[in-house]
Amino acid sequence: MVCEKVPAPSKLTDEKIERLISGNNDFSTLPLETQRLKTAFLLCDPSPDVPVIVFVSKMFLVERDMLPENRPKSLTSEELAQRREIVRQKHAEQLERKTVSENHEESTYNSVASKNEEVSMKEENVTDDKSDGALVAFARVYSGSIKIGDEVFVLGPKHNPSVALEREKAGEQVDSSLVLKDLKPGRHITKVTVSKLYILMGRELEAVSKIPAGNVFGIGGLEEHVLKTATLSTTIACPSFTELTSLAVPILRVALEPKHPNDLPKLINGLKLLNQADACAIVHMQETGEIVLSTAGEVHLERCLEDLKLRYAKVDINVSDPIVPFRETIVPPPKLDMVNEAIEKKMEEGRLEIWTSNRQCYFEIDAKPLPENVTKLLEKNINLIKLLDSYCDRGVEKNGEHGNISGESQPSERFMSDKKQKEAKIFKNELEAAFLEAGWKDNILDKIWSFGPRKCGLNILLNETDYKQKKYWEQQNTNVDSRTIYESSIVNGFQLATLAGPLCEEPMMGVCFFLKKWEIFDTSQSDSSGQSQGHLAGQLMSACKEACRRIFSLRHPRLMTAVYSCSVLVNSDVLGE
Repeated sequence: MVCEKVPAPSKLTDEKIERLISGNNDFSTLPLETQRLKTAFLLCDPSPDVPVIVFVSKMFLVERDMLPENRPKSLTSEELAQRREIVRQKHAEQLERKTVSENHEESTYNSVASKNEEVSMKEENVTDDKSDGALVAFARVYSGSIKIGDEVFVLGPKHNPSVALEREKAGEQVDSSLVLKDLKPGRHITKVTVSKLYILMGRELEAVSKIPAGNVFGIGGLEEHVLKTATLSTTIACPSFTELTSLAVPILRVALEPKHPNDLPKLINGLKLLNQADACAIVHMQETGEIVLSTAGEVHLERCLEDLKLRYAKVDINVSDPIVPFRETIVPPPKLDMVNEAIEKKMEEGRLEIWTSNRQCYFEIDAKPLPENVTKLLEKNINLIKLLDSYCDRGVEKNGEHGNISGESQPSERFMSDKKQKEAKIFKNELEAAFLEAGWKDNILDKIWSFGPRKCGLNILLNETDYKQKKYWEQQNTNVDSRTIYESSIVNGFQLATLAGPLCEEPMMGVCFFLKKWEIFDTSQSDSSGQSQGHLAGQLMSACKEACRRIFSLRHPRLMTAVYSCSVLVNSDVLGE
């Protein structure tokens, strides 16, 4: 695709600007400092008085020899004269060596040869370093002018201006020495001094000192501050622009390893460059320690592997067969046998009874397949469930004793936009209707304890005990039950079980677990009550995980394979051929 003319930022409509600034949130809910930036977008003013706003849409690799600062320069007459003088001196030294004795000449020759070898090796190393590529950020200025020497904030994709402004008012400052890998969870701002600016002239880069608003350009030196996309601004009130939506979704996954184990650091560095330079490639490490590369297809995979071998890592790589994802589920008991005869109804299988190892906690659990419509509805609203979980602060104690096993930091804000509240209400009504349509009892939504795995999966934990848990759809919890402090242990055990099922350690899908009974017996086995609570919490989490896996194995478990579906558009002439 070739674009002949890029419209100026000042041609943007108010609706597009508000959508660009607010993303999926409502523009009216943003801080006043952020809403005022709309005027800067409309003006597209290059004057130094307005805030600088730059959007980095991608990172691309350029050979270091192609950078303007590394190009060979023409020599002046003075430099040529100096080099001639150096050559004359070397020639005179060679003539003097011929007058020395033969033995002395041989020893001198050997020492010079060894020195030349060392120098040549050093030069080879230098040339190897110079042959590596450098990442350049592809960006556009929407407001102000950016010039060499300016200090700007690098705002990550998860940057929230409301939280950043609150921290700034509290006296927190952004450390300019930090890079992306040094940021703590919940921090998405770094500070950088602009050192390299380029005008993109086709495949050529021309170094400049200043870029006014409206221009598309390149920035160097942001490798350690930008992963794929980012927003540069002189104010932290600027929101992070919404990442570009790609139509190509990574569906082909392979595991990579170097042929020689010593080349593992080179492979990791090469994968980092590939992950930054290719927007459709995703590199991650699984729980098993395998390095997995996800690409958009077979052709894309071949291109990524070629770039890894020839440009980024420059090592030989072993590539596994495509990784096919599985899901573990359970099905209703069969009604017909192998010869299509009705199976006589047996006595209903009982629930599973579990005790903790110290015999202090007892609970009963059962499992049942979720209705198909419910599973599809959960799959459709995974992002909304994740947002609801963050809003309700599920599974995390206020005192911080029991953390979230998913490793995701909970956001500090507790405000949902009107748009998201409407979506949550619609999702709740649709979920209730799907359960009623399948013949389940009323008030199922009030019994929902958690979704899993990772608090947003396609499995549900229901509470049917006498314990009144905090409702999933409510934020406050006024329960004074003594079992409240162990609530997160039950939830985390359920999360661990649904993350890796008993069949082949793959995530579960479409399973509903019922907690039928839960009792804790007070036994003073330890002098320290805090230590006793910690031991019981760990044992309860392990027991809940094992109980979910065992009841899953008793309820007709099955494996589900992935299915690729697509729509093919052709002319009517070729239909039926």
